[in-house]
Amino acid sequence: MTNIKLPTTHRGHSYADSTQKLNWTWTTSVPVKQVTDTSERSIAIEVCACALARGVELGYPRNVILTVMTYLRRYYHVLSTEASEPTDHRLNGDNGRVRVKIMSPDVVEVTAWYLAGKVEECTDPSGTQIRGVDIKGIAKNMSQKKAEDLYKFAIQNEMALLAALDFDLLCYHPLRPALGLLELASKLPTWPMRYGQNADDDQVAKKEFEDAIFNHCASCYSIDDLIFEYSPSILGTVAVYATATRWKSWGDENKTLAGIALLQVLNSILRESDEVIKQAREKLVLHLVSRLPIEAFGDSVKTAASANGGSSHSTSHRLNDGSTDEFGSAKRMRQQ
Repeated sequence: MTNIKLPTTHRGHSYADSTQKLNWTWTTSVPVKQVTDTSERSIAIEVCACALARGVELGYPRNVILTVMTYLRRYYHVLSTEASEPTDHRLNGDNGRVRVKIMSPDVVEVTAWYLAGKVEECTDPSGTQIRGVDIKGIAKNMSQKKAEDLYKFAIQNEMALLAALDFDLLCYHPLRPALGLLELASKLPTWPMRYGQNADDDQVAKKEFEDAIFNHCASCYSIDDLIFEYSPSILGTVAVYATATRWKSWGDENKTLAGIALLQVLNSILRESDEVIKQAREKLVLHLVSRLPIEAFGDSVKTAASANGGSSHSTSHRLNDGSTDEFGSAKRMRQQ
């Protein structure tokens, strides 16, 4: 298992240098060029928790929610590296360079929802009707009093967030490879036949199982710089493995068989026969599983809400100071 050196872009930020650019390739981690500054990371984690709670509460598809969270982590990561690498800015066409625009958490989140709605196919909670992301509804959920201002800020700051993301909205996150791996593994004879206790509750239990996978994927966004250090396929594998080996309705034997089935599928996909590589891969999976929360949240809204001061329907991010100034809060946070 060797590290893969990726080409850098003109900006040279870690997202471009990370395994996110490897799409679904399952490899060892590629060192991030520079980790997110601790203060920026804490802000990013809390804003992601708010976005997760909001998305689940309003019934948005999982892929849309994770796309929003990916944009948020990337924005704060770039903001952090911009602060320490002042020479690595985009040329503005004149004789100066443009820094990444500092925005308050509310503005960053609502703008991320705005961009995600343009990239991801979005359906209603029933999954039958195509709809867009309701930015006004998102803004109202964030703050009844500032809803109109937040909606305007999302429109006004679209290009600012695009620039911070290097105009790269292609989004790879762990859920897609995770569900693909689950589909393949579930076809093996060693995979447990039921997700629930009996046939009657099996469909409901299967949805809960997929929800647990989603929650494990989401938890990767709150653990250091995990989503920059490993490819989506690695984290997706870890999310499925963690869910299967901890599933409440399965006994120890079923949990063990499910874990073995997942690794069998993975080796088959990668056409890997080298036992040393297999053992190293399994060791990495177990290491990353140990870093995930023991419980897969159970209820995304409640879990994310606890990180947001106790309520998923918050009037504003706890990090904000209540000011309607789109720059004030973020500036004060960076000065603390």
